[in-house]
Amino acid sequence: GHFHPESAEAWLVFTGGIGENQVQVRAQIVELLAFSGLALDPGANEVHGRTLDGRITRSTSPMAAVIPTNEELEIALQTIACIRTNVGMEELR
Repeated sequence: GHFHPESAEAWLVFTGGIGENQVQVRAQIVELLAFSGLALDPGANEVHGRTLDGRITRSTSPMAAVIPTNEELEIALQTIACIRTNVGMEELR
C-alpha cells in the first residue's frame, strides 16, 4: 500500500492472506492510522469490503480497501512462463 497523510491521494490496501481475511487486524491498523483521517466502516470491514467495491473506510475518510489476490494462480502462471521460456531458477534470482 501507499500512505502519505498530507496527500489528497492517501490510500491503504489490504491484500493477501492476512490482509484479505483478518477483520480484527485491519481494524487495528486503521485505528492506529486514525491520525491520518482514516475512519473504519465496521460493517464494510466485516464483509471484507465486498459491498463497497473493496472499500472498508467511511466515504468521508481516505480510502482503505481489501483487494483479493489469487497467489496460487500467480505462482502457476509464473511457473508456466518459466517452463515455456526455459528459464531456470538460477536465472530468476
